[in-house]
Amino acid sequence: MNEHIAIVGGGIAGLTAGIYAAKAGKQVTLFEKNEKCGGLVNSFVRDGFLFDGGTRALEGFIFPLLKNVNISIDYIKTPVSIGIENKIIRIESESDIAVYRKLLEDLYPESYTEIDRIFKPIYKMGKFLKGVNKVLSTNKGFRAFVTEKIPGIFSLVGNISVLIKMNTPIERYFETVLGVKNQGLIDIIIQHFFKGTPAFFALGYLYLYPDYIYLKGGTGMLAKIIEDKAREVGVAIKTGIKIKEVLPAEKTIIDDSGVRYQYDTLIWTADLKMLYRNVKTEGLVQSVQKKFIEEKEKILAHKGAESIFTLFVAVDEKPEYFNNISSGHLFYTPSKKGLGSIIREEQEYIVSNWNTLTKSEIIQWLEKLVRYNTFEIAIPVLKDPQAAPPHKTGVIISFLFPYEVARLAKEDGWYEELKETVSKFIIKTISESLYKNWEEKILFTFASTPLSIEEVSGCSEGAVIGWSMEKPIPVNSSMLKMTESVKTALPNILKAGQWTMSPAGIPTAIMTGQIAANTSSKKRVQ
Repeated sequence: MNEHIAIVGGGIAGLTAGIYAAKAGKQVTLFEKNEKCGGLVNSFVRDGFLFDGGTRALEGFIFPLLKNVNISIDYIKTPVSIGIENKIIRIESESDIAVYRKLLEDLYPESYTEIDRIFKPIYKMGKFLKGVNKVLSTNKGFRAFVTEKIPGIFSLVGNISVLIKMNTPIERYFETVLGVKNQGLIDIIIQHFFKGTPAFFALGYLYLYPDYIYLKGGTGMLAKIIEDKAREVGVAIKTGIKIKEVLPAEKTIIDDSGVRYQYDTLIWTADLKMLYRNVKTEGLVQSVQKKFIEEKEKILAHKGAESIFTLFVAVDEKPEYFNNISSGHLFYTPSKKGLGSIIREEQEYIVSNWNTLTKSEIIQWLEKLVRYNTFEIAIPVLKDPQAAPPHKTGVIISFLFPYEVARLAKEDGWYEELKETVSKFIIKTISESLYKNWEEKILFTFASTPLSIEEVSGCSEGAVIGWSMEKPIPVNSSMLKMTESVKTALPNILKAGQWTMSPAGIPTAIMTGQIAANTSSKKRVQ
């Protein structure tokens, strides 16, 4: 009988792992706690408006990764716009990065030399990413190898030192390496990235903006396409089943109905804390138990990255109105002042002193958090004309939001009020700056918080990219040792997905899913 691979978690990592394992001749069963697969990559329709519940856009970077499993995608290019106060530009090609630089110089003329220091590593990261793209090129044959692969490899080697030097938290990099003193300038560039994001990742991201894509029917179509491929190659997908116990000594998992399932190798792509909470170590040798306990303590002590507050808005306004302002994907900051101490000292003070503060004081801070933040605004109908009823528009507005604040408000009994209050602040802020008086045309709104994400996806702290990067993460996530990142202290149990590498995203999910499947194909998982 073929080796049986059990996979827990039906997101992109789990589905990818399932495809590779099945194509290697394994018997594969995938368990997903929700009624459909996709995890944080999902789309839904409300009253005729298409909304993306998780990922708002994809990157062309994933094409070479999916090509390996014969998955092709029809897509629409949807480059990014960047807006600060009343200035909005579109990043449609690499040359537009210079336009973004000019935007910053116009807004912060006193910081011209600091901006120059910032863009030098940005341009270096551009050269590095070009090398990556050439190496990942899907073109085949000797000519392509000579014209693309070899130059790409030399470019990678020539710029690898840049990557190493920039592997430091973006906040520290700006202040200590680049010596930037203008806090407003720093905030405007980095405040929509998660705290502790490596500088190479944040500064290189500008080069990904022209490569943003969207699928007809929403980003959730990516999960459906990959799920269809998984079923096609023989993966047995069981939805609505939550695994609550793992018995590695018996190679057994147990669901919440008490049903037991045997496996030869288990690939865990769901929330990693859940795995370490649910493992029973009885029957394992002492050395394995000791190593597992050490891993467990580190993992349970660490937290997920910041989460997201999202407002979904249906507007009685033609898509052309919004298209005249920006592209269908916009990063918008209402004030060049930036968040400053609002998300540092003040946020820590709010959380630490929650029980002694009045609700009014907390709400005043929430208003500032909204007013000076950076919003990611996605407009599906500008990418897919069928994404909204005729002459109407759906708008998705999200920004980084602390999980602890949502949790504390729920414990105090005013969670729904928190959602309503923050939603009103968003509408007011956007109405005063970006979409003038648009509140008069709003048909309906609804919101999700970090608690919504935690409930639906099962991700600890509602984290959408895995671990917080403010401190060293508790797993081996070195890019140079990616093949080792999928291993755990437990025999015949591997991990993949956003809790495996950092920073995490869809490319990470695909790559670690493939690595875990390939590792499981070995005779013995160490």
